Amino acid sequence: MAEQDFEDKAIRNLIRHLNENMDNNFAKLHEELSYLRAEMKVELDKLNGKFKQLETSVENVWATIDDMKEESAALKAVKSLQEKEIQSLQQKLTNVSKDPVKTKAELKEEREKIIELEDYTRRENLKFNNIPEAMEKDQNLTPKQVVCDILQKEMNLDPSKICFQAVHRIGKQKENKNRPIIARFVCREDRELVFSR
Repeated sequence: MAEQDFEDKAIRNLIRHLNENMDNNFAKLHEELSYLRAEMKVELDKLNGKFKQLETSVENVWATIDDMKEESAALKAVKSLQEKEIQSLQQKLTNVSKDPVKTKAELKEEREKIIELEDYTRRENLKFNNIPEAMEKDQNLTPKQVVCDILQKEMNLDPSKICFQAVHRIGKQKENKNRPIIARFVCREDRELVFSR
């Protein structure tokens, strides 16, 4: 019986030892599985982030493609209009080249009209020459103030009774050269009064 008890005790010890080993192994396995689950979660989160970025990029690409399609359609429409305009101009040129004498006469007539129009628009203008630009800079004056000063001091006119549409210097500024001042009068009578003085 003692031998039986010894065997039973040995078997129980062996079973307890096996249970402890299994518990330890299961605990290690559980710990490793938890670690793997955490790693998988991190990797899945990274993949989700990359997928969302990829999704956004694809949406942006499609939006760009749609914009380019619209732009291409607009450019085609403009091209079509320009081609029609070119054809119309070519037709006009063909018609013009058939009768160069008539074309020259029309050009001459148009030039005369332009000259006449320029003369008419200049009738309200007066040009003031040899007025130093330094005067404007030194006294911080505008060209209009300079002209008004000349009208008052040199011509004994009241500049407050004279209306200007615009007063400005013309031409590019050059060193040691005074640009003329153009004064455009509102009323031709004012211009004639100043011109007479």
